[in-house]
Amino acid sequence: MKENSKIKNLNTVNASKEDDLLVLQSSNHPGLILISALLTDKNYISWRRAMRIALGAKNKLGFIDGKITIPEEGSKDYEKWKRCDYMVTSWLRNSIARELVRGFLYNTTVKELWDEIAERFSDSNRPMIYQIKRKMASISQENLSVTNYYSKLKQLWDELASIEALPPCTCGSMKLANDILNKDRLMQFLMGLNDSYDQVETQKEIQLNLIENIDSVALATKAQGPRKYDARKRHCDYCNLDGHTREGCFKLIGYPDWFKNRNKTTNQQA
Repeated sequence: MKENSKIKNLNTVNASKEDDLLVLQSSNHPGLILISALLTDKNYISWRRAMRIALGAKNKLGFIDGKITIPEEGSKDYEKWKRCDYMVTSWLRNSIARELVRGFLYNTTVKELWDEIAERFSDSNRPMIYQIKRKMASISQENLSVTNYYSKLKQLWDELASIEALPPCTCGSMKLANDILNKDRLMQFLMGLNDSYDQVETQKEIQLNLIENIDSVALATKAQGPRKYDARKRHCDYCNLDGHTREGCFKLIGYPDWFKNRNKTTNQQA
């Protein structure tokens, strides 16, 4: 009897959750505009993210991702679902630029509308990827602080990741792919830094947040100025010197151009 009671209570909870998804608040109306930036042919990625957040706040995200199934026609929940679907459809159309919205008038459900928008604007990913990577290639610290420079670069990384997301993996190679990606990002960040500045501690903090277990020597070497670093904590078994590990030993992996130029400048000054 207790087991049957638990099952009954669980079913009641699940039903109440489903009912919550089909509830519209008194403040909801078809003319509501959920986000400020309307969809154009140039901002689909940012528009999609903003719209998903807004619909999630309204507890209506399931209508566009297919998690809310259509009740059987004639059932007591069908009219509730249809009313919510019409409402979310109106919200989406209100968030599309006027010159584009006429092309999305004949979808039967909001899921169809959402999928058609994705299909139509996903073709523009290649030009967007090109523009993002071009910005990434040209960005450098210049007169920015280290924190602002990192934030600007990270925004481009996140934007690119939302377009070129790594496919799901169950073979265990995802961690390796992420490590390679993070190392590439770290190198890109270092290459854009100015030759001299006095924010070493901020730079170290950014590096630790960016990637775990990456040699902090590379970041400390790039910086000019005072630094707190204990060389005895790292020892290279290749050259038998302290201050770095085998993975970061220049004698083993080769000397980078910036290191050669730095030594050349030091010798000329001497």
